[in-house]
Amino acid sequence: MSFTPLVGSFGQWLKRHRETNLDMTQAALANAVHCSIATIQSYEQGRVAPSKDAAQRIAEYIAYPNVEEFVRFARQNRYYGHSTQAQINSHGPEPALSSPLAIPAEQWPIALAERFKNNDQRWGLGVKDDGVGMVHRMIANGAYILTLIPRSARGCFLAGDSIITAPPTFYLTVEVERIEGPASSSGGIAFEELHDHHLALFHARNEAQQFAVWQFHHRSAKVREIMPWQQRADLIQPRGMNKFGVLAEGEQFTFFLNNVAIGSRQITRTPGARLDLTIGGLHINERIVYTYRNFFLRTPPM
Repeated sequence: MSFTPLVGSFGQWLKRHRETNLDMTQAALANAVHCSIATIQSYEQGRVAPSKDAAQRIAEYIAYPNVEEFVRFARQNRYYGHSTQAQINSHGPEPALSSPLAIPAEQWPIALAERFKNNDQRWGLGVKDDGVGMVHRMIANGAYILTLIPRSARGCFLAGDSIITAPPTFYLTVEVERIEGPASSSGGIAFEELHDHHLALFHARNEAQQFAVWQFHHRSAKVREIMPWQQRADLIQPRGMNKFGVLAEGEQFTFFLNNVAIGSRQITRTPGARLDLTIGGLHINERIVYTYRNFFLRTPPM
């Protein structure tokens, strides 16, 4: 099979190769490389770059002769708004990014702007205690405030209990600040949430400057590490606000910290899942306080 030279954007290259060389629909290619149609659409429209594993699957399916070269090309624009110089350096180590970058989804219409002036969105308020941990939830001074006291030696993570259902495609951002608690405490976003024991979490330990994404399913009682705890001292502010972002396009999720993409993964969607705010801690009776501001939910224009 002949291959068009790897030049230009990956999305344009993939669309041209799919139509001209493979003679396949987006649905057929998605089925062949084990992803959703929405994921292939997001690649071809240049909204998101594939993960390393996804790029390798595509390269292997189309039998590209140099898989490593193909993966580098597919992921050269993995950070939204990446500069030409960064693309030139894509053959070496990933650059440490510290400045905000343009994100196309930031221009999508706002479906929900929650500035926590009232409780119109019916956020959970008051005390919730499940025996593993106790969380107090309140709205004050334009912020949603969660105060957690873990009661288990294994730690705990509790959510605020929002009623906000996740759309098929969305971009969620929220500003998160640690007010009190040890370096092991964390706060962030819950997604694919049915309840406190069936959800996915995108958290950061502000003081430790670490982030992680993981999923918990009550039926299996196991934690699935989607992105294990890892250091990003170049991105995470140990004090003050950190802006979290989650972009979902079908089953393709991209995660952002302070306007920089930090990873993209495929995650099976849960019908009726909600979006929420969460807090976590690992040590019994440690007091942890996080605040959450400017919860903005955007969806693509019609």
